Amino acid sequence: MAPQGGSGGGGSSKEKEDEPDYTNVKDAKELLDKIGQQVYKEKVEKEAETYKDDLKGHLNKATNRSSELSSSLDPCSSDYTTHFYANSERNPCRKDANESDVNRFSDTLGGQCTDSKMRSGGKGACAPLRRLHVCVRNLENINDVKEIDTKDNLLLEVCMAAYYEGQSIKDDHAQYQSKNVDFKTHICTELARSFADIGDIIRGKDLFRGYNEIDREQKKKIQDNLKRIFGNIYKDVTTNGKKGQKSALQERYQDKNGGNFFKLREDWWTANRSTVWKAITCKAKEADKYFRDACGGGKTPTEGYCRCNGDKPGEDNPNTDPPTYFDYVPQYLRWFEEWAEDFCRKRKHKLENAIKNCRGQNDMDEHKYCSGNGFDCKKTVRVDNNLVEGECHDCSVACSPFVKWLDNQKLEFDKQKKKYENEITGGGRSRSRKRRSTKSETYEGYDKDFYDILKNKDGYKDVKNFLNILNKEGLCEKQPEVEGKKIFNFADEDTGTKFSRTKICEPCPWCGAEPQSDGGGWKAKTEPCGSAITKDYDRNNITDIPVLYPEEQSDILKKYKTLCANGKKDDQIKKWECYYDENKKSGQNNNCIQGEWGKYEKDQKVMSYNAFFWDWVYHMLHDSLDWRNELKSCIDKDKSEQCENKCNSKCECFLKWVQQKEKEWKQIIVHFYKQKDIRQVGDLAAIMTPDFVLKSVLKKEILLKSIEDTHANAKDIDRIKKLLKEEENQVTGVVNGGGVAGGVAGGVAGGVAGGVAGGSAGENKNTSIDKFLQEELTDANRCKNCQPPPAPEGGAGGRSLPSEPAASTDSAGDDDGDGSEDEDDEDEEDDDENEVDVAEDEETAEVTGQEVAPPATDTSVNVCSIVETLFSDVENLKEACSTKYGSKAPTSWKCIPSDTKSGAGHTTGGSICIPPRRRRLYIQKLHDWAKTVGDTATQPQGGTSSPGGKETPSDNKLREAFIESAAVETFFLWHRYKKENKPQGAGLVPGAGVAPGVGAPGVTDDSPQSKLEKGEIPIDFLRQMFYTLGDYRDILYSGDKQQQTQNKNQQRPTGLHV
Repeated sequence: MAPQGGSGGGGSSKEKEDEPDYTNVKDAKELLDKIGQQVYKEKVEKEAETYKDDLKGHLNKATNRSSELSSSLDPCSSDYTTHFYANSERNPCRKDANESDVNRFSDTLGGQCTDSKMRSGGKGACAPLRRLHVCVRNLENINDVKEIDTKDNLLLEVCMAAYYEGQSIKDDHAQYQSKNVDFKTHICTELARSFADIGDIIRGKDLFRGYNEIDREQKKKIQDNLKRIFGNIYKDVTTNGKKGQKSALQERYQDKNGGNFFKLREDWWTANRSTVWKAITCKAKEADKYFRDACGGGKTPTEGYCRCNGDKPGEDNPNTDPPTYFDYVPQYLRWFEEWAEDFCRKRKHKLENAIKNCRGQNDMDEHKYCSGNGFDCKKTVRVDNNLVEGECHDCSVACSPFVKWLDNQKLEFDKQKKKYENEITGGGRSRSRKRRSTKSETYEGYDKDFYDILKNKDGYKDVKNFLNILNKEGLCEKQPEVEGKKIFNFADEDTGTKFSRTKICEPCPWCGAEPQSDGGGWKAKTEPCGSAITKDYDRNNITDIPVLYPEEQSDILKKYKTLCANGKKDDQIKKWECYYDENKKSGQNNNCIQGEWGKYEKDQKVMSYNAFFWDWVYHMLHDSLDWRNELKSCIDKDKSEQCENKCNSKCECFLKWVQQKEKEWKQIIVHFYKQKDIRQVGDLAAIMTPDFVLKSVLKKEILLKSIEDTHANAKDIDRIKKLLKEEENQVTGVVNGGGVAGGVAGGVAGGVAGGVAGGSAGENKNTSIDKFLQEELTDANRCKNCQPPPAPEGGAGGRSLPSEPAASTDSAGDDDGDGSEDEDDEDEEDDDENEVDVAEDEETAEVTGQEVAPPATDTSVNVCSIVETLFSDVENLKEACSTKYGSKAPTSWKCIPSDTKSGAGHTTGGSICIPPRRRRLYIQKLHDWAKTVGDTATQPQGGTSSPGGKETPSDNKLREAFIESAAVETFFLWHRYKKENKPQGAGLVPGAGVAPGVGAPGVTDDSPQSKLEKGEIPIDFLRQMFYTLGDYRDILYSGDKQQQTQNKNQQRPTGLHV
């Protein structure tokens, strides 16, 4: 048992004297650090004092180095730094995908709050950007863990990590400060935060499990290495420890936690934290001081270099404690405070940008009054549908990402607030969850001691009181004034408006605006208002654009949970109508409404087509990059030959998302071509085509700027840059022809054909967005159809393979698997408050007498790829024309009576009548298959497709033959159906409400083509599709009845049997 005394002394009077003064705490940062100090002085220091000497490392005794070091114990000594640089191949700091240094601070990027990126005890926490790339890679890249067998050797490794971390933070912080002159953060504070994170990693308490599969693997490797290293140290200290102390050391540190040695790691950190602090502050300057008086028991400030007692790099003052105690503050709580500081800084700057673009001055030096959806509120009267864009596009560009950002911040805030409530009421354990766990137990260190102090200090058990002090972080009290407020108050009752768009980004007043009498700006006109005139809308100038909207979640799979679960994307689709009014001048004539123009009401969302266009592009690109972050290990070409865990289901959802975005983009461009005011006349007409205008609109710089605030992988950003660069270098226009709405986008249901796209000439598939979406589609299909890893061969007595990884505790050495399996909604996560842990053996239970089944036959097929290849060769269509429309093509029914004169016996067909559709059925591809493959593909009925359940190449060829035949057949069926069902008079009067060259004749909102593009297949055409499917099935199972009837004395056509 640890002695009650120690360096801090004993007795209640001394403890009272050492207790920090909480009466004048300036902000949450100081509150947390002071409580950490109290925990350290009252608990940590006393408990570890007896064993400190046994665990205290000495750098000059480290043997895992390339050369003999000096006698100095200062990690900033040139002897040690020379050793660090000599091992540059083990540089602890990571590079990005382009081998560039990772920026540790950002004006656009934030932290990582997705639950699947956290260990189970970290659900609800938000890891800051600084934490995502902390420099500890050398602990992962230890070539021989056996060499790190002593407390001294480990100390050298940790000091190397801390040294590089301090240098990384110092370099990037200088640039960060130069861009944020209004917000002076302390470099010592940033170093203290990283110092504490390194401490959590060493002690096995780190909550962040990795931002992708690769990062998770690397972090797991670090923990595995540390477990083995501390196993070595345990052997060393229990063998070579102080005489008479060995049994006590064995008792205190013996492994009871699955090889984690948590208590040993905790005490090792306590004994060596002062040396690690010296290493992380090696690059600090004389002017760098800690944010509070933390030296001398919390009574005096640091004198420079972020250190106490005159200590400085190169002039080591032994036995000097660090000024920080963040390493004894629960990690998620430190991160919450850091999140609040970063939020208020970014909100201030984003709000200032919105004010500048929405309330600044226009080109005439007049004050603007613009709405976040892109309208000039001085001239706009929404009630009369008088919508004027004016010079307000920049306002929508500023507000759209600002509003999206605020939505995400609300989700992050709510999660952290909820976690605070759970943790503070549970005293360190928010609840006891029933879960399958390994033998390892959760380690929380001194968290409970911290919470016991926090909830008894000034009412911080009430989350509102903690939020009140959180308001004092950074720039939270220095926000731009809007509606007389300059403070962002986290403690405000959440009425749904705290994180909503600010007044600056709201829509224009319903009745219009008028100048204030004091000249201080504009005010809303009083209601009721509005004219009694009912506007008539030309349906030819309205474009329906159904848009898939995500749910308000932080994780991309949660955002499209409904779409992923059952494909009912209609639950997340909101209908927009964009209307081009050719009778109004530009800037007033092209707007979009969520709903219907004929039912325009006050609360409906309205924005200019220009704003709608860019809002769609912005959110599409952001979602795309979020998908790639989520599916990195599934989409990565180097890894995608075999499926990772749950790749198929995730990629299926991604594919649905891409297909929906393609439909939306197509309609957006349909409307783009309805704008008559973009068409030039005279000499410029040949050059300034709508295609050229569209290309000019989609500028590379604008598209790239719209994704600057994402957590995108560098390779993904480079991919977009390359695509846009190719587009920029093209000499010709973006589009080679006008018919955006032309072509068929249908398909035969039931797996006969998966989609017939692109029949008509001039279909627009060449814009940078089209190419981007096509790449997404290719990746989604490849990802969805990837092959699962082969099952290992084995016989009776082998271990059964688990259907999915077992859940684990949040212990240091455990990896939580792929992540999404625990991604339940937050309101579901707390339904198990009264449940308890159920320990379970690490290994999967033995199952005897059970053989491993062979892999199931993969019946998936990339239909879209087959059809795309088919229609890329126009000869495939020409080949079918004679069958469908040639002079000998059947045009009527043919009835054949029953006939028993055949020497071959009776026919099973009887008297039959064959419709002209069936008589013209396209089966050329089946004939081609029969000639080249068919005779070699015969297989006994009831046999397996191939050994091991795999399909043979001939099976694939037959399937392709059916798909290609069905695709061609469906193409011509649809072509004929459109011709027979064209709306009366449609397409006969050039220019009647439709811009020249836009779409195929007859494409109106009532035309079959228009309905199909909305996802509506006409019932009578659907019936034809079913009949056609049946005909192909008959050929597959019983041959061609038409040919059998006509050739009763013959067998079925050679090779056409299956």
